Amino acid sequence: MYDPQKQIDRQVDRVKDKAVSTVVWWAIGCGALLFVGCLISGLVLFIGGAATRSVVATEGAAQARASAWDGTSTLSCLGADHIEIEGVTATLADVGVRASGACQLTLRNCNITAPTAIEAGGAARVTIIGGTINGSVASIQAGGGANVDVQGATVNGPVARTGGAHVNGVP
Repeated sequence: MYDPQKQIDRQVDRVKDKAVSTVVWWAIGCGALLFVGCLISGLVLFIGGAATRSVVATEGAAQARASAWDGTSTLSCLGADHIEIEGVTATLADVGVRASGACQLTLRNCNITAPTAIEAGGAARVTIIGGTINGSVASIQAGGGANVDVQGATVNGPVARTGGAHVNGVP
């Protein structure tokens, strides 16, 4: 015999089962998204930390290499190096200091004599504070987007600017 109450109860049970199933699947989906989000965040933090350690190590290595510069060979400041040199006297037969890439170089109270004393290119930024720069071919040769600032230094020899380079503090 047909019992309408049983039919209603079965339908209510099916609706409840469907609701429970939907809630469970939503919970599983949210949990999976949370897991993937945490995984991606962890990966980003790991890569960012590794990149930071690499930059710090590179800067430290560049400064260590530069601090050992005794003026008997060309000083090279490359890429993203940040270097400060103080009180070095250099007399060279070629180029005294070569800065390229995005190098940031500060020379304090240095005396540099070479056919080309300072050669700066790319996006290098060179700051010369005090000291003497002597160049027979060019005291300062700046090209590309290089920027050289001279503050209180004596500059003897021609200053060459090419491309979009700027040399400030000298005529």
